[in-house]
Amino acid sequence: MLKNKFIISLIAVITLASFIIPNFSMIVNAEMIQETDYVPMTQTISTYFESNPVTVPGINSKEATSIVKNMVILSETAKEISSKEKNKLMDVFSSKLDSTIQLHVSEKYLTLDNATALQIISENGENKDYYSLTVPITNEHYNLFSSVTVIFDMMYNIKGVQESLITQSEKDTFEIRTFSNGEEMTHQILEDKFIPNNELKKQLQEVQREFLHLKQARGMAEKAACLAIVLGISRAVANIIAPTCAAACLAVPLVCAACITGFVALAGGAIGGVVACFKL
Repeated sequence: MLKNKFIISLIAVITLASFIIPNFSMIVNAEMIQETDYVPMTQTISTYFESNPVTVPGINSKEATSIVKNMVILSETAKEISSKEKNKLMDVFSSKLDSTIQLHVSEKYLTLDNATALQIISENGENKDYYSLTVPITNEHYNLFSSVTVIFDMMYNIKGVQESLITQSEKDTFEIRTFSNGEEMTHQILEDKFIPNNELKKQLQEVQREFLHLKQARGMAEKAACLAIVLGISRAVANIIAPTCAAACLAVPLVCAACITGFVALAGGAIGGVVACFKL
């Protein structure tokens, strides 16, 4: 249950940013949220995590909570950029392949036409904004969350690279390998049965229909009820995201940002997600 709570918290970053990119999002059983998770109407996202620390085996609770909270903050400060800015990022990305950017997947699987570019706005007016560029990896052997995400400063200099390769293991489960700045960070074989991409897409699309019902059900305006639906996600999908980003977020901030924004770019949907819940 503790692991599920951590995973659900991690997934909040995706639904939080879902209003940014009209693509996909996700869903699971609402019963994964306990009644004790009721969020008073006066509570904000920040105070919610203060009163609901995240606990996961093997990670200090304070560190885990900090990771999740930073994920939420990061997702809220992401915005789309102009075509000119995106094209510049694409040019730099292409020119640095095989030099600054060392990948462990064939370049022929990079779907450049479907790349997503975001600008992350710094807090408190600090001059530390940066760009992220996420390029999906498309091949029948790779899960649709497989991608390469690069972090740039505002002068288009590369500051961090996250490569996430998610495949089907010999056990017919998910196998995850992640590389940060060319070095392997994670190699895990999960216990969750592998889900083909076509089935996964169906799960992702379900949340759009669920949220439409939520918007129409005015009696469900309490935050707790909203969160129970929006934070819901299949455990298998959530288990992909947690191990993919956790190691990077404990080690390198910019690579952590790359991992998070990579999932934001790939899983962003047409719903308001957690942000909408807290605004009810």
